[in-house]
Amino acid sequence: MSEFDYDALQELNTNGYDIYIVVNGEGYTDADVEQCKAIFYEHDNLSITEQENIWQKLNLPQPTIQVYTGGKSVHNYWVFDKTLPTDSWKILQADLLEFSGGDPKIKNPSRLMRLPGFYHQKGTQARIINQSGERYSYNQLRNAIPKKTDINSVLFPAILHRYYGNPIALWLYCRFYDINGSGRVIINLNECASELEISVSTIRKWLCWERRLWRSWKTRRDIATIYYVSSHNLTAKADLERFGGGVARI
Repeated sequence: MSEFDYDALQELNTNGYDIYIVVNGEGYTDADVEQCKAIFYEHDNLSITEQENIWQKLNLPQPTIQVYTGGKSVHNYWVFDKTLPTDSWKILQADLLEFSGGDPKIKNPSRLMRLPGFYHQKGTQARIINQSGERYSYNQLRNAIPKKTDINSVLFPAILHRYYGNPIALWLYCRFYDINGSGRVIINLNECASELEISVSTIRKWLCWERRLWRSWKTRRDIATIYYVSSHNLTAKADLERFGGGVARI
């Protein structure tokens, strides 16, 4: 970036504009991007410390760079040692977000992310907080990130599935009706209560108490819109081995 460009961006930032960058470069629309440079995630629902360290819990390679956005997020990037065709990138990026429970919206090739060095208009300055400098081959990252077909065979304690005595029952219900695997489902609370043989009030309590299972949720009368966490993120958070007993393949 030239000095002139930096000064122009600095002036825009001072005048109230947020400054972003297309991580994969090549243009401003998805159609412009034919080769991709990195995969990335963010978790707005976790603390800054958790966002810095979640890659370790997931047994992922150390991020090439971590950027604190100046708001409520840490952007984690894994940079390729050579660019990756967009079609392959889309699959790997989607699998990373599903595996990590990251923001499911940041999966388009021309995604804009905050540029460090400039101020978040509702926060502080975005800045690099960790930088390993590592670059990874596609195979290294592909081997570290489970494919969605693998994620769908996660094991759960059979007793929880059979007797519905735990909020994981509602998680399973949401996942069953989420045909596209988007992590978002709209359900009728009365129908859900009938199928799980529990009360609507119990469902509402589960939503309120079990934050680790839901990214967010909202209800309007008898309809609930629920954003639930991914399989692997749930496994990491719920510490499932403590329940003991048999398991059921869902």
